[in-house]
Amino acid sequence: MTRLSKYLFLTFFLIVNLSCNGGTPAENKTDELPTDNTASDAGSDSANSESESDSDSDSGSDNSNPPVTDTPTPISTKCDLDLNPFTVSLSQLNPTALTNQPTQELRIQANHDVDLIAYLVKESNAIPEVNNTAWKFFNPTTTLDSNVSYTIAAGDGDKTIFLFVKNICNRVSQASNSLAITLDTTPPSGLLTLNDGAKFTLATNPNISGHLVAQDNQSGITKYLITYLSTTPSADDSNWVAVTQNTTLDLTENFALPAPLNQKKYLNAWLQDSAGNISNTISAGIEIMRLIPYEIGQYGAYPSLAINPFNQPYLVAYTELSRGIDTFTIINDEFYHIDFNDFNDPSDLTDATGTFASMKIDSNNFAHIAYHDETHNKLKYARVDLNKPINSFLDQTLEVVTDGGVGASLALDSNNNPHISHQYHTAATGNKDVIAYITKDNTGWVSTNIFNLSVQFPDHGTAALAIDNNDQPLIITDQAGNDNLREYFLQDGTFTSNIFETSEAGYPNIKIAPSGNVYVGYNGFDADYTAKLAIRTNQDWAFTSPQSGNAAYGVSLDIDSDENAYLLHSNPFDQHVALDIYFNNVWQKYVIAPDTLTRVDPSDIIEPNFDIAIDSNDRIHLVYYNVVNHRLTYGTTADAE
Repeated sequence: MTRLSKYLFLTFFLIVNLSCNGGTPAENKTDELPTDNTASDAGSDSANSESESDSDSDSGSDNSNPPVTDTPTPISTKCDLDLNPFTVSLSQLNPTALTNQPTQELRIQANHDVDLIAYLVKESNAIPEVNNTAWKFFNPTTTLDSNVSYTIAAGDGDKTIFLFVKNICNRVSQASNSLAITLDTTPPSGLLTLNDGAKFTLATNPNISGHLVAQDNQSGITKYLITYLSTTPSADDSNWVAVTQNTTLDLTENFALPAPLNQKKYLNAWLQDSAGNISNTISAGIEIMRLIPYEIGQYGAYPSLAINPFNQPYLVAYTELSRGIDTFTIINDEFYHIDFNDFNDPSDLTDATGTFASMKIDSNNFAHIAYHDETHNKLKYARVDLNKPINSFLDQTLEVVTDGGVGASLALDSNNNPHISHQYHTAATGNKDVIAYITKDNTGWVSTNIFNLSVQFPDHGTAALAIDNNDQPLIITDQAGNDNLREYFLQDGTFTSNIFETSEAGYPNIKIAPSGNVYVGYNGFDADYTAKLAIRTNQDWAFTSPQSGNAAYGVSLDIDSDENAYLLHSNPFDQHVALDIYFNNVWQKYVIAPDTLTRVDPSDIIEPNFDIAIDSNDRIHLVYYNVVNHRLTYGTTADAE
């Protein structure tokens, strides 16, 4: 037989043989693949690939060799024999029982007699449906060994993961071994307080305590870090401090504040748990109170302090040296003296101008000052333009308003008109004090008597004035001899009074918050002369006291944007200047200046020798005058540049 005849014979034999077997193996496989779209696509690709491989094998075989006898078993036959169990195994590439990473790298392994075509990882050992859309398909194989990523279901806690596979016959395996993982993605949290929550510390005492309280309800806290640095540490930072693993942490450490001590300081804390989660920054700050004495003595008695719209402090005070009135400002912890043109003859040692000064600064940066001219027994009023350079003579207007000026208290309305309460005495009043209210508008000064005191000057009562949110005056008086505090307010054009403090009290100071709440600081004339605070919300008065000991003869008051109240007072018995802060309804006490007297004789009271003001950043500004060394001192927690 010729070579051509042999070739034709073999070709014919193969065609007849294949036709008798009912079609190609690839066609049989395609018919038996799963019917859902994903499975059908995978099966088709797998089947076509195998058909091409078989064809290549046949065509590449040597023609002298016998025909191929290892013909693929039809799928229908394989599925008839699909009786043996699957071998299924699941493990982690980086084994860990605790993790903060929801996405895990897994090793999946499986074996079966029939080709495997898909796998499914899930957090239940319930056998999945064969047409579950979560199946992941791969090229058919009887042995699966691959690395895959799996994202654990949301929510911290214990997780159990299983692997399933299915074969080309759509038979699903039993669950693999369980893989137990605890997921903890929640970082620890905590609170850091400095000096038990103090607002400030004196620059002379830069050592503070930091109290860290923290919790982690999952894997537990294992490390912490407290530092002045603001950069979040890495998990392997060498500065972490290890602690015994626990779900809570409560510790206190001492720190020395770094220089310079002229700005608010912050401590930052971080926590790390067993899973490696790092907390958000836990920050706490503490302001630094610096005390700056004025270098020249006998300046600054009976000061009044005010803050301008740019948070720059100004003070007006009586100068013992010239027996006149002076003004100052403080910039970056340095005093600057400002000329104010109202002095008496320095040789006249019996008279004085500038006592009982009260100052406010309006929104246009003009200072309004009311004060007493003792030489002429007059109330004087000055309006000073603070917009000019401080080393120039400032533009000012000066007016002699009326008789009196003792205990002057000034406030401004929304139109920057001045309102003043004060006391006066004349021969017409029998030399007895009268508490009066006077205001200025476009028509000039208008005065109204509030109350005629039954005592003779100088045994006078005192009064304090504020303007409410409706531009109406509210005056608080301690009417000497009556042992109470009254509030006076306009009703139908006439002042009406109400007694709100029935116990012995005096020397009030008043502030009205934007909310309309009224705050009154005053002395309680009990055995200890304690500082007290009255708060009126709507029409209800509430009373509280720091119980900080003696606070005789005067309280200076201000409030911050959160309506925390600040009471500055002097203790002539223990000889110190103290500040009590009603902060979040809890009293904090600070001794500002120990061994300091603001009055030599407590019974010889003219007015408080101190004042306080809070700026728009809620930073403290205060002044006091030491009558022993005749020195004015300014203190602040505002940052210096």
